[in-house]
Amino acid sequence: EGSRYPGPSFKLSYYNEYKSYLRKVMMRTFLLVMSLYLVRVQSYQVKVLDTLGHPACIQVCTGQSEPGVGWAPYGNGNAYIDVNMTSCGFVRTPYITTSLHGNGNQVLATGAATVYSPTPTAFRTYLFDGFHKVGTYQYTGKYMWYMEFMAIGYIC
Repeated sequence: EGSRYPGPSFKLSYYNEYKSYLRKVMMRTFLLVMSLYLVRVQSYQVKVLDTLGHPACIQVCTGQSEPGVGWAPYGNGNAYIDVNMTSCGFVRTPYITTSLHGNGNQVLATGAATVYSPTPTAFRTYLFDGFHKVGTYQYTGKYMWYMEFMAIGYIC
């Protein structure tokens, strides 16, 4: 009788998928824990350097765009996405950090950590092909790319 497993390539493929899954879970857990930590200690340990609002009005909001959806072509094969943050409830433009996630080849894109046209309800991110000159737009749907964000701002 043959083996229950198709061979080494099956094991390697399963291992790589498992590693990718664990990375996603660890990143989301880290973002959640940091968000909860910052919210919990905001009046004790977080120092607000601007004077735009009352420290009690600070909120941390995290979210993501829908995987593979919402991307638009830009220039020669590049892409951009407008990310909606309306549900965060910010009254002023927050401080935003971003990261690109998906099922592979994110290393081909540059610009994912750059925020353009931020408002209290949305921001835009452009992706450019920094390595292979094949364009990033084709990968946004193929590899289900999406943007995750963490925003810190005022809600009152």
